[in-house]
Amino acid sequence: MTTRSREETEADNIRVMGAEMGTAFSALDHNVIELHVLWKQYRELFCNDSEVVALLNSTAGLLFKVVQDALWDSVLLRILRLTDGAKTGSKPNLTLKTLETLIPESEPDFKEAVVKLVETAREKSNGAREHRNQRIAHQDYNYGMNRDSYFLDDINVAMVEEMLAAIRAVMHCFEVHFNMSQTIYENFIDETGARLFAAKLKHFESLDSASRNS
Repeated sequence: MTTRSREETEADNIRVMGAEMGTAFSALDHNVIELHVLWKQYRELFCNDSEVVALLNSTAGLLFKVVQDALWDSVLLRILRLTDGAKTGSKPNLTLKTLETLIPESEPDFKEAVVKLVETAREKSNGAREHRNQRIAHQDYNYGMNRDSYFLDDINVAMVEEMLAAIRAVMHCFEVHFNMSQTIYENFIDETGARLFAAKLKHFESLDSASRNS
């Protein structure tokens, strides 16, 4: 299997989409890939295997609680960067909404489909947006002064998966429209990340256990 470089991929996107849309799509595509890489690290460490979670807690519980919280908030922030509006005040953003604005009026059906998908992605991420505004990127006064009585909607793993699926749907809509192969963002080979770390931690624990019992 041939793996194309980021530059080669961007050149192909520009060729089929035009310069502005192709460049914007390529940058967002890279952001979506990075988001899914980060999310997979979170899932491999804290969701997929209860044995791994127990080992993390017994090995360095405080450290991995810090890692867990940092990864979680980073995932939410990256989702929101993708699903924010095309502008903040007068300053342009690079978001899924930006891609929507680059579709020419001569393609109304395509534009309508993208508008709906972008709105769905934004709606799915509204709960995360509240967390960003109140406690991650900013510290709301009332939240900071009395966290115990300040209510924020809970966000769980299933909800994050729905947010990611909605983001992928926007990207796939562009890929299908321009007859491009669809990127399977959620499936990539994780050779040097959390999966390897978890496997080595399990192996170390088995060796340690055998040594104690010998």
